[in-house]
Amino acid sequence: MRSSVLLRTTAAVVVIGAILGVAAAFVATSRQAPTSSVAPTDPSGGPTAGSPRFGPAAGAGMSYVGTAFPGPYATPTADKAQSKLWHVGGQWWGVMLGPAGAWTVHRLDWASQTWQDTGTFVDERPEADADVLWDGAHVYVVSAGDDPTSSTGALRLARFSPLEEGSGYAMDPGYPIALTTGGVRSATLAKDSTGRLWTVFQSGDSIQVAYTLGDDRTWTSPAALPAETTPVSQDESVAVVAYASRIGAMWSNQVDGAFYFASRADTAEPDQWSAGRRVFEGTSAADDHINVKVDAGGRILAIIKTAFNDLEDRRPDSPGTVLLAMEPNGRWSQHTVSRVEDRHTRPILLVDEALGHVHVFAADALGGTVYRKTARLEALEFAEGIGDVFVTSSEHTTTTAPTSTKQAVDAASGLVVLASDPDTQNYVHGSMALGGPEPGTGPPAPPLSEPGIVAFFDDRFDTVPPGEPPGNGWTLSEAGTLTTAADGAESPVSAVLSAPAGSTEARACKTVPRSGAGTLAIEMSVRLTGSVGSSVEVASIRGAGRELVSVRLAPGGAADYFDAAQKFTVLGVHVPGAWYRSSVTIDIEARTYGWELSDLASGTPVLTVSSAAWLPAESTEIDRLCVEVSEESLASLQFDDVLASRLGE
Repeated sequence: MRSSVLLRTTAAVVVIGAILGVAAAFVATSRQAPTSSVAPTDPSGGPTAGSPRFGPAAGAGMSYVGTAFPGPYATPTADKAQSKLWHVGGQWWGVMLGPAGAWTVHRLDWASQTWQDTGTFVDERPEADADVLWDGAHVYVVSAGDDPTSSTGALRLARFSPLEEGSGYAMDPGYPIALTTGGVRSATLAKDSTGRLWTVFQSGDSIQVAYTLGDDRTWTSPAALPAETTPVSQDESVAVVAYASRIGAMWSNQVDGAFYFASRADTAEPDQWSAGRRVFEGTSAADDHINVKVDAGGRILAIIKTAFNDLEDRRPDSPGTVLLAMEPNGRWSQHTVSRVEDRHTRPILLVDEALGHVHVFAADALGGTVYRKTARLEALEFAEGIGDVFVTSSEHTTTTAPTSTKQAVDAASGLVVLASDPDTQNYVHGSMALGGPEPGTGPPAPPLSEPGIVAFFDDRFDTVPPGEPPGNGWTLSEAGTLTTAADGAESPVSAVLSAPAGSTEARACKTVPRSGAGTLAIEMSVRLTGSVGSSVEVASIRGAGRELVSVRLAPGGAADYFDAAQKFTVLGVHVPGAWYRSSVTIDIEARTYGWELSDLASGTPVLTVSSAAWLPAESTEIDRLCVEVSEESLASLQFDDVLASRLGE
């Protein structure tokens, strides 16, 4: 219900089997890694311009130093089972953590090998881990923190649609939605042949599953995976995968030293899973490292890491990483990729059907390098040794945690692996052409928003059935009701906040990415219904639990705002029942704000406030947007089209 004439001042644009027994003394061995040096060209046929490059052995791709991310946060390219990248038409995209601390959609410019922030907001929680699925029509992202007792770490699903001419992606209305009440570990996502979405993850000592019911927004409550009956440790890895008209789940269990697999047919009842089958087991056989792909024949390929390196009598030639393959007939085979002495950790794999290759990428356990090993798909036989250097940097010597895409790669896409250095807080990636024209060629795709703008969220409620909670991360902090209501042609569905008799006030809030610098702006369409007996806060901007900015619609058509502690009232501003567009722009460093209220239909400003000081408070960061009504107001606040962005740092 955004007006065709949206108010956008310069600052306002920123709105806000069993395995061999192993027992022998481990002897530390030295190893010779391929030499890395700065190279003027890429022998694999990749790009030669752009960000700093580090050229490994011939044919092993090129490394590029990328953007910085804020600390102190865990490695943003984790978790092992997850994928952070996808590609469409030769163009690579990723969900990455930006300098401002929010997850946004990035685009890889292949010619310069630089990641460009498109400004499309994904998640404001820098500590969250994300998994990305591209199904040919939408990008789906599940993201969560790992603290099961924290509601702020809840598992969320967001869906994005591509914009015209491949210029970027936009979050669909009605997203994100919460799938759990607390944090989870290793959440991954898949879609079966019927269009049903599945997510599997670890919660406590249990492997949990949830799935959609009829549409992408309607989900079951999480429940224990029916096939999983043995409690797991608090630190496992789990992956869900769609294959051959089935859904499969693989998980580690470090308690009994095994990797398990279970599956169900897409046509079966959702809770009809096969029994969990041990597909790799032994003393210290299981570590919490899994990454799963499917080849064109429906064969499951899973790379896992053993924990044989943890044995006191470990042997350097014991399997370190192993590729497990399940044929369509259900028979499993095991293929050693690296040995304990190779120090490989956090392995992932990619499938190249055109060339008939499977590539395994793994980080050095001491950090600094990601290696590549390749085998033919029909044989799955890997050469001895650590492999070729694929991602490295002399500046970022603890680079680790490779991630890539769930999709197969080919000549049109090329190959990209993203890693990160948690110590220097920087992304590093490797890329390699696969024999075709340079990926990503064609006209450059423009960013989704203007340079420097990070669009945090754009909430519209049209996809939410009337009478249901609005979702989208909005929570009711006080007594009262927060629901959606139909509202005719102008706004088919909007959110409605009311404070029924007997309640003191009703406050609805949504988290805004923590902002300590730059310009923040909040826009929303608002209207009051009922008798306005007292002021209604149409924007309460908060930080660390303190109110910093408050703008209100008051009785008699008046409007209230504050300049520092002093309250000002402007008469004759609004008419109850009419829709207005409220735009609040905030200079965080100067601790000032502006407010513009406009008639929604005409776009005509009815109130303009500039350079007003924040309310006195000690907080220097903004982290929440709230709206509030009280019983005394006798009115309900309808709001819609809530747009939040930030410009600059």
